[in-house]
Order: sequence, then structure tokens, then C-alpha cells
Amino acid sequence: MFQLPTLPPWEGLHPLVIHFPIALIAVTPIFILLAIIFKEQQKNFTISALILLFLGTIGAIVAVETGEAAMTIAKRSAEINPVLLAHQTAMTSVRNLSVIFLIFYSVFTYFFVKNKFKRSLVFLLQLIFLIYSGLVLLLMINGAHQGARLVHEFGIQSVM
Repeated sequence: MFQLPTLPPWEGLHPLVIHFPIALIAVTPIFILLAIIFKEQQKNFTISALILLFLGTIGAIVAVETGEAAMTIAKRSAEINPVLLAHQTAMTSVRNLSVIFLIFYSVFTYFFVKNKFKRSLVFLLQLIFLIYSGLVLLLMINGAHQGARLVHEFGIQSVM
């Protein structure tokens, strides 16, 4: 008889949840860029970027929380500790910067959809958001690389 597998404990969920925020946060700048390029669909792309950013930020919060839980039981060594710290620092920063970004982009989107901005200001703000999201993406890539090193170079595994 077919039986669904049970979920791992909270500290074992980290590998299952990390890929969603990475994908969503990585795609957000593309939609901001599309909003800049395609003026006739600007509101749709802006709202889509906001939804992606919201989901990616929620995912980043969960990923950091499960990562911190996993860290409490991870095997440590002098070799692993600096990589683990670099991973934790980068991804905690990504979470924090994403929350800040979500707040500002939500306010911008609200007023933009209500037609409260001049077109030149919309362009400037979207450009600033694009640059900001690109910087968050670079930080996330670096942090994800450190996490991949922990798994593939040092053999850290999750609890199942």
C-alpha cells in the first residue's frame, strides 16, 4: 500500500525550503526590468514583481529559521566554521534586505497603481529598485555558494 513519507523535523526542513526563495528572489529583478521596458504593461509587471518579492521574502524568512535550527545540530570543525558563518551572515542579510525591499516596494506599488507618481519618478524608482534587487541577488548567490560548499565540500547533511 502506498504511504506518504513523513516530513523531517524543523531542523531537517532547510534543504527542502531553500530553493523557493532563491528562485523567487532571483526572478524579481527580471519583472522589474520588464516593468521598465514595457510601459503599456508596467502595472502588471510591477504587481507581479511585488508578488514574487513577497513570496520570496516569506521563503527567505522560513529558510533562515530552518537554517538556524539545522545549525544547532550541525557537526562543526575549524574548517567548517568560517564557511558556516559566511553562509549564515549572507543569508541573514538577504532576509533582512528582502524585508526592507518588500516594505518599500509595497508602498511604491500602492502609490504607483493609484497613479500618484509622475512617469519620470516611476522610472527612477524602478531603476533604483532594480539595482537594489540586483545587489541582493549577488549577496544571495554568494551565500548560496557558501551553503553549497557546506554540503558538497564538507558533507554536511540534514536530519531526516
